Amino acid sequence: MVSQNLPVGQGPLPVAVVPQVNDLDQLTQMARNMPDVWVCEVCRALHPVTRGDTPAGYTTAGMSCPLGREEWGRRAYASLTGCRLDARMVVQIDHRHVQLALKWARLKHIRRLSQFMAPAFLGQAQHYPAFYGADSDPTASSAFYLEMPRIVPWNGEPRFVVKSVWTFFPAPGVPISWDTIGELAICPHIFRTSRGCFNVNKSPLNWAWGAAMDLHESGLAFEDKCPCCPTEYLIRIWPQGFVQISAWKDFGAEESPENSVWRSHCLFPLNSTIGNMKLSPHCPCPNGNIRKAYELAG
Repeated sequence: MVSQNLPVGQGPLPVAVVPQVNDLDQLTQMARNMPDVWVCEVCRALHPVTRGDTPAGYTTAGMSCPLGREEWGRRAYASLTGCRLDARMVVQIDHRHVQLALKWARLKHIRRLSQFMAPAFLGQAQHYPAFYGADSDPTASSAFYLEMPRIVPWNGEPRFVVKSVWTFFPAPGVPISWDTIGELAICPHIFRTSRGCFNVNKSPLNWAWGAAMDLHESGLAFEDKCPCCPTEYLIRIWPQGFVQISAWKDFGAEESPENSVWRSHCLFPLNSTIGNMKLSPHCPCPNGNIRKAYELAG
């Protein structure tokens, strides 16, 4: 259902509103005071907001872009799965979520914003396994995920920042090891794609996990930042026998879907295709800024 809180003199919007311009910066400016539309970076058009246009609506409802969620994702991210980060997740952050949340906050649409910004929790029963195919592996950890978005005032402008927490419980009788955290992507650049020690699996997150296990002996957590996008993360092995990985991600201000902060969270630029991929420009953030800003905004 599309809300009818449209600008005075404007009736219900069709499935796609295609202005005479296709510049994403101009479309973003046009949509600033229109709370019921979002700028589609694939169609270069304005689409009406529907129930599927929420982070938790990824698998429960359709999206208003006529391409459909999967085809839209393949074009937006040059991804065969249609997902920006992790195909197992039933909660996905796209740029329309960033722009709508910041716009509704600025326009003081508090009720819509509060529903939109509610924390999302994924338990093992909701099929977020530590490993692909973990249902048949008795040694695999149980994995749980919590996502908490927040609008954070930072450097004079509101920004959409998300805290993500993954919690891993080893199977009964299985000690914490290289395999505990399974396959995981904190961001497109800090990831782990298989099991094994870092001598075999040289992915960035596997190296960080090895450092965290070394620090655990001294009762310390491992903290670092992504060198490619504004993401900070912390890995803590608790004495009670479980692991938590927390990440703070700055998805940017109320800007075009083509802005450098947002696209740094996507592995490929917007004009990439599955057959012609090139990496997005890097947009790192100094360590400590994102987490501190998120916590101060609470």
